[in-house]
Amino acid sequence: MKVCIPVLSPQGVQSTISRHFGTAPHFVMLDTDRQEPLSTLSPNAAGSCQCGSPMLASMDVDAVICGGIGAGALERLAERGITVYGTEAATVSTALELLRQGRLAVLRDGTCRAGDGHGAHNCHAH
Repeated sequence: MKVCIPVLSPQGVQSTISRHFGTAPHFVMLDTDRQEPLSTLSPNAAGSCQCGSPMLASMDVDAVICGGIGAGALERLAERGITVYGTEAATVSTALELLRQGRLAVLRDGTCRAGDGHGAHNCHAH
């Protein structure tokens, strides 16, 4: 399965997971069978919310694993058949292990709330 994980810096499976999908500075794409990075995207060096980014429409993955995501981004990913899993794991390697064990919950509602590190931005609005 191809998975996208928002990260703070591109360090492969040792990358620290960003707590919010839309403001992540980098996204690591991985193949869960090989547990190695396929590619890294860095679309958001400014740290502003990219929940409406065209990147969402071009992602060629089966799933996203993230700490938090707004309802709009979650909906757009779901429309494309991309499953979104929530995690509290600190690193990509830990999140992949939890996925392999079936211990990650599928997110059905946005989890981004005021105070999640991006000020008054309301991810539920887009």
